Amino acid sequence: IKFANGQLPRQAIAFCLGRAGLDVRDLDAVVFAGATYERFDEILPGYFAFQFGHAPPVFLVDHHASHAASTYFASGWDEALVLTMDFSGDRKATRVAFHDLRNCLAVTSSAKYLLRPEARDRVLRAIESPVAAMGVLEWMTSHVTNSEFYELENGVSCTSTYIRIASAVAKRHAAIRQRVLDFFVTVFDESANETIRTVAVKVKETVLDALIRLIAVGFVLPVLHVVHRWAARTDQSLIRYFLTSVLTLADPPYSPAFTRALLRVMDSDNTVTALLNGDDDCREIIDAFLRA
Repeated sequence: IKFANGQLPRQAIAFCLGRAGLDVRDLDAVVFAGATYERFDEILPGYFAFQFGHAPPVFLVDHHASHAASTYFASGWDEALVLTMDFSGDRKATRVAFHDLRNCLAVTSSAKYLLRPEARDRVLRAIESPVAAMGVLEWMTSHVTNSEFYELENGVSCTSTYIRIASAVAKRHAAIRQRVLDFFVTVFDESANETIRTVAVKVKETVLDALIRLIAVGFVLPVLHVVHRWAARTDQSLIRYFLTSVLTLADPPYSPAFTRALLRVMDSDNTVTALLNGDDDCREIIDAFLRA
């Protein structure tokens, strides 16, 4: 609240949550515009825990960059000149920035959506900011849900690039891993698109590899719940590959929650048959898990 020095907007926060029908536990993160504010990364979690009974992860970002990002990513434009003018914010009053998502895109008429290889580093630098990372995830989602995207010359290979970028987001920002998982689910489901049916198995395998990386960074149960939903309608060789990869990562003793979730993935006649028909290494890994 402007000019309410020393006060935080408890009533405004409560109103916004109520209007959206959300609880504070539904928030992936709290982003505060004040990168130079001392100790706010310590103060804000305590404030939320005291006022609302829960403290989401807190990120501090540059004051003017947050103004610019909220405008740019909501604009729908590929490029924009953004001017922010404020009395004060992170020791600056005015900022001019050229935000150009087209720097990350091929701009030829046949492949206007595709990431340029030389621009990949720019994207990876941009996603260091959680706000920018969320924007990039939304941007990639808009592509993979567009049927025209898969008709482009390199649409499928570009999807693999998007998956790698989303994996990088998950590695950097624990607070938005659920949003990354949602993106992977979208890509997996969109692989039923007629245009890419011939390479659908490859796309799904790439998604499963990304899910294994999510498990490796500790985002385990949400991933297993998603794969359980897919198990009955997915090539069982892919499910076998996923299960053996996960069990190669995990060491006993297994937690009860992990055991239950993994058994649910296996709880299908097709999946059991696929596991039994695997090679000796596969059967040995599964047997070791069942004995544990």
